[in-house]
Amino acid sequence: MNLKELVSVAEDGPWCGTKPPGRRPVPQPHPTAFALKVFEQRPQPEMVSPELVASMWQSIQLFQAGQRLEGLEGDIRELGSTVARAASVFFDDQCGSVPWSVILYWLLHNPPPPPPPWLQLVTDSVSMVSIAAKIGGALGSQMFDGAQAVIKENLPGASAAEG
Repeated sequence: MNLKELVSVAEDGPWCGTKPPGRRPVPQPHPTAFALKVFEQRPQPEMVSPELVASMWQSIQLFQAGQRLEGLEGDIRELGSTVARAASVFFDDQCGSVPWSVILYWLLHNPPPPPPPWLQLVTDSVSMVSIAAKIGGALGSQMFDGAQAVIKENLPGASAAEG
């Protein structure tokens, strides 16, 4: 399993309160619906710190931001790849020594924490790049350059993300 597959699990997870306003909530499956064989032995609370859970969710959100940029045209795709690679490196650095069964257990049983300031800057800048692509011209180019600089400055391990 890799970060991309973990993002897929997170996007399909049974989260309460994450539906857009105005839409009726979808009935959530019973917790035993996720009783996978890897969860026969519950992870001990001391196995995963709050910092680790936060790092896992930050990696997921950063990877999703990279995917949004990869879906756009032109030079923006390369920036998206840079963001997605940075997310993978960050995930490996922070969560790489934790067994997948523990990561999946915590993913399915803990909602995401609020994003830290650096992640909020990156995701806001990803939105700005999307807008800049629609605007085009000199103004769009300036917006893109500024947003790209903010993204690269705030990526975790920015030197590892380059290249």
